Amino acid sequence: MGTTERREREKEQRRNEIINSAEKVFFMKGIENATMDEIAEEAELSKGTLYLYFKSKEELFHAICSRAGKKLLGMFEESIKYKKNGLLKVKSIGQAFYDFSQGYPEYYDVIKRADSMKICDCENSHEAKKAKEQGEETLGLLKKCVIEGINDRSIRSELDPEITSIMLYGMSKGVIQIMNEVMPETGMPLIQDKKLFIESFFEFAGYGLNNQK
Repeated sequence: MGTTERREREKEQRRNEIINSAEKVFFMKGIENATMDEIAEEAELSKGTLYLYFKSKEELFHAICSRAGKKLLGMFEESIKYKKNGLLKVKSIGQAFYDFSQGYPEYYDVIKRADSMKICDCENSHEAKKAKEQGEETLGLLKKCVIEGINDRSIRSELDPEITSIMLYGMSKGVIQIMNEVMPETGMPLIQDKKLFIESFFEFAGYGLNNQK
């Protein structure tokens, strides 16, 4: 390994260590309350060294968002490997999205937050662009499966793939939000039987897509 290659590898390792530290601070305190000083302390770096890698905590947020999106995309890709048609792939992606929200709740919250806000001071940064591209790739896989379903006639041909994929994504987020809510007066979950609720949602969504009704 040459000197340049070794330095790049060390730089990437340090970058990942900083993101790991930022995750710990953000997930414990929230992005609004976290500071670069706290992230530097967690990473055992000087603040000056931290700024060589990331100019703000917002850039770090986008880096975490990219990491979360990559994990989600991997789960989507794994879920559709052995499915025979587009409709089954879309349903599997829905299940994978739910599993992601339950298995990686902090990452799910990061993606949900990124969908609903703009962080203006680094909107055009490298990290923000990477996060956006990651999100587009993830949603693009869902759209690709809808198109496949239309072509193999498992999904209704009159549906617009882009609109359909965005609607499915939005509906899934709404359903997961409802499942996570609790009743203020009791603190009990609003939805008692989550398994039945999510299965009912998949059945409902599948009926709207199915070309063989």
